Amino acid sequence: MSQTNRKGTNLQSVKWQNRAVVLETLWRYQPISRKDLAERTHLTAATLTNIVTELLAAGVVEEIGQGEQRLGRRPTMLSFIKDCRYLIGVNLSRTELCIGLFNMALERQYLLSHPITLEAGEKPVEKFVDLIFQAITNSQVDAHLIAGIGISAPGPLSLKDGVIYSPPNFAEWSNLPLAKIVTQAFNLPVWLDNDANANALAEHWLGAGRPYNNFVYVESHSGLGSGIILNGHLFNGSAGIAAELGHTSIDRHGPRCACGNYGCVELYSSGPAVVRSVREAHADGADTILADWLGSDLDGLTFIQVIQAAQQGDSLARQALYNAACALGLALVNVINLLDPEAVIIGHQLHMAGDLCLQPIREIIAQQAFPQTAARFNVLASELAPPVGITGAACRALSCLLQEPTLLER
Repeated sequence: MSQTNRKGTNLQSVKWQNRAVVLETLWRYQPISRKDLAERTHLTAATLTNIVTELLAAGVVEEIGQGEQRLGRRPTMLSFIKDCRYLIGVNLSRTELCIGLFNMALERQYLLSHPITLEAGEKPVEKFVDLIFQAITNSQVDAHLIAGIGISAPGPLSLKDGVIYSPPNFAEWSNLPLAKIVTQAFNLPVWLDNDANANALAEHWLGAGRPYNNFVYVESHSGLGSGIILNGHLFNGSAGIAAELGHTSIDRHGPRCACGNYGCVELYSSGPAVVRSVREAHADGADTILADWLGSDLDGLTFIQVIQAAQQGDSLARQALYNAACALGLALVNVINLLDPEAVIIGHQLHMAGDLCLQPIREIIAQQAFPQTAARFNVLASELAPPVGITGAACRALSCLLQEPTLLER
């Protein structure tokens, strides 16, 4: 007889699993009636009634009035109590630390941003913790109502252990057990995830990904990140480091990436790659209005400025964005042929270029992806308001919190 890894489930585990399903479904579709909630969760009326009664008693859910009448009596609608608990979303980037405090409707209540500088004698982890304390204090929210902290950061990292591994150009934070450190400081559950993964979840719950259960999210800023939603859930892979699209190769004879690979798409499509291509073309004699803005050396040139110049018709900026979009399109064709998603959503800076970037991606996909997929595939811009990173981190915290319902009763 072949061995199996399947494990039995006791009644208490079934109870918590059912409760987690109800919580997530209620959050996604609120306000919702008990009848609709039972239909979406496939739970019996008795099971659902018991769970809802417990959530009402815990002060997590409330009845908010009656919905539209379909047959018989008008249904009583259920919704989360927005201010029953709060979440902290923290986004750690290579240049800035952003901290947001959110209610249970993922409405931001407070925002703190702080540039990341490595001054002599400064300890970045201690500063990280101090700034979270500062955000809690300044928000004037009762600290006892904070249910958890989500942290998003550049990958690769360990979801299970809460450790940032060795992201390129991020040495100060390498091999750091950040989740454990923050948990000890605040006595709260802490969840760490790749920033693009967290943002993909936010796009699914709050943005352009709401109509789709299978899509790829891509963001281009200091690097090129991605997240994958499959069957309505974030796909992390076996080790928690899935969806590193930026470090897939589109040219094995290309330049060497900081990750050690060659020809990574990040080298062609990230913000720094676009800035570098503009600088090189201008140094070779190409004209650009960016020289009028910044001087002939293009000192301090940013990705956002390239996008702004392209939107004003600058041919050099437009060509740089076109080349970056085509390279990204090639990488996406491989993902599309492999996973057959419904859409790709472009976010966090690159989407600001609109069709200057989206249209070349659409064209590459139409030319090279399977025709059956390309004919119905959607390339969309993000709908999330900045700063996206803290919203993604808060979404990740809420997602994990809803899967561990006991944490809501702390």
